[in-house]
Amino acid sequence: AFINGFRALAAIWVVICHCLIWSAWDGPMPPSAKYAVDLFIIISGYLMMLQAHRRDLTEPMHVRQSQYRFYLRRFFRIAPVYYFALACAIASAPFFLGGYAVLHQQNPVFAGDEVYSPANVVFTGKNILLHATFLFGLLPDYAFSTFLPDWSISLEMQFYAVFPLIYLFMRRLGTLRTVLYLCVPCVLLSVVLGDRHGPHGVVGLFIEPSFLPLKLAYFVAGMIIARTGLEDASDLQKCGLWFLAITLLLGDAWMQRSNPLIVPGLAIAMLFATTFPRSRIRSLLDRLGSLRLVEFASRMSYAVYLLHGFMVAGVGYFIFARPGFAGYSTTWRATVMLSIVIPGAYAIGWVVERFVEGPGIALGHRLMIQQLPLPLADRPEEGQTPPTREQAVSHRRRTRCES
Repeated sequence: AFINGFRALAAIWVVICHCLIWSAWDGPMPPSAKYAVDLFIIISGYLMMLQAHRRDLTEPMHVRQSQYRFYLRRFFRIAPVYYFALACAIASAPFFLGGYAVLHQQNPVFAGDEVYSPANVVFTGKNILLHATFLFGLLPDYAFSTFLPDWSISLEMQFYAVFPLIYLFMRRLGTLRTVLYLCVPCVLLSVVLGDRHGPHGVVGLFIEPSFLPLKLAYFVAGMIIARTGLEDASDLQKCGLWFLAITLLLGDAWMQRSNPLIVPGLAIAMLFATTFPRSRIRSLLDRLGSLRLVEFASRMSYAVYLLHGFMVAGVGYFIFARPGFAGYSTTWRATVMLSIVIPGAYAIGWVVERFVEGPGIALGHRLMIQQLPLPLADRPEEGQTPPTREQAVSHRRRTRCES
């Protein structure tokens, strides 16, 4: 349950940062929204590791059919909402990009800026095709070419593509070798790719760090954190996993010249809660994560992250473009932006979660059951009631023990 709190925190963090940036707020700023995305990435690695371990008896990752089930499940978790957001951005381009154009023009920080200028966004056939196939993150020129915060979506899909391989590496070679063989070269590659700029050390070749080697350390750190809570890890192994996870994050922060306390600090909180499930801190985090408001915010986090930009653009198009509004104080502008975007984004998130995200996930499950049924050992005989997943796991465990 405590993951709900971290996911809800990451989503509202991104929304608040973007509201303040685009309203030209000149007061104290929260830490960069890029840190919130790093937290999302760690959570993704954490959950993928945890789910793969829990399904290891019914869907062993070395079996090709299990890998197909994994890919199908993850595609329908991500794609429906993303395709909906992409279609909305294309269909409403004059409104969507026009609203950002007003905000870009009124913000002195963006004076002379060409990187985050909506005037550079053109929905060509190639641009749309690359985004529909999630390949855009591999190409620097298309890492940020829709004005959606979707660079991390391509990053996520790249991670899913290689996750079975990383998982099997960890199982067969060990966590330390996996880090040495995969993560260390990726961190060094991110240094070679170009000079860094900005508050979070964005690699110069990419407008956004949408290429997996630039962020693989964070995904793997999440996987390592999840391993500290598995029953097959000894106390000595858990100490080693703590050291590896923290070293990965601190090393990347040092390489990127970013704040070494924020993301590693959140990761340490996750490490403690996972390693010590009976501690008071874990109990407190679980209670917070179980609050209805936090559960709701966590459930909406993906849709809110992807779609809140439409609310930001709407405020720019309908309110900030009004005559004289550019002369208002930054405090008033930020207040207007926050008071409209936050409730609006979660309202849109609720609608999309109910009518797009939920049905999309359900469709993926139906296709998985029809096209990729469980192995014969887990199927019920004719006339029997299908077993629950817990029963299937118990059956496989018992069978292994007997053999």
